[in-house]
Amino acid sequence: EVCLTAPGPDPHETIVRNSLDADQFLAAYKRFIFRVKVLGLNAADRLSKSAYTKYVIAGFAVLLGCSLGRNVWKKIMRLLITVIGSWYPAYASFKALKDGDQTDFRRWLAYWVCYSAYQALERLLLPLIDLLPSANVARICFLVWLIRLAPLVYVAGVQPWLDRFSPAVDEAAAYVQRQVAVWEHGAAGVQAALA
Repeated sequence: EVCLTAPGPDPHETIVRNSLDADQFLAAYKRFIFRVKVLGLNAADRLSKSAYTKYVIAGFAVLLGCSLGRNVWKKIMRLLITVIGSWYPAYASFKALKDGDQTDFRRWLAYWVCYSAYQALERLLLPLIDLLPSANVARICFLVWLIRLAPLVYVAGVQPWLDRFSPAVDEAAAYVQRQVAVWEHGAAGVQAALA
């Protein structure tokens, strides 16, 4: 049996060893040294019930604060993504339309086509993207890059892909238009849609 108390200034002198084998004594001694040196506690130190309750409440408050802080950070990042990816380009597109500048108009139209492709791809890959630790920062960096290089991205990546699939998309869109016309106007709608 081990008695671990440290009433005096030197805790090493107060360790008592009674009929223990060497492994048990060594394990008890290591625990005691950890409590004394690392935690700064004596064996006689005990938390009162009120102090323990205060520490538990403080721990929950810290966890709640971290949880709320994480949610606030996520909301700030989503707001930045919306401002950078949608609001600023929408305003710049408005200015290009208002001023009649064809270069800006073509640039922002290319941006919106690329942004739509990005949104569609992101929705498909969302479960994988959200596993990344800094996915929102990567989104912001990508959108800033896309704003600056949208015409290049459009010509090099999106346009060839759309050219490849545009006949199938046009056919599907025509089919949907015919079905909507039938639904809305019956047979007369079909004849009007085909004319």
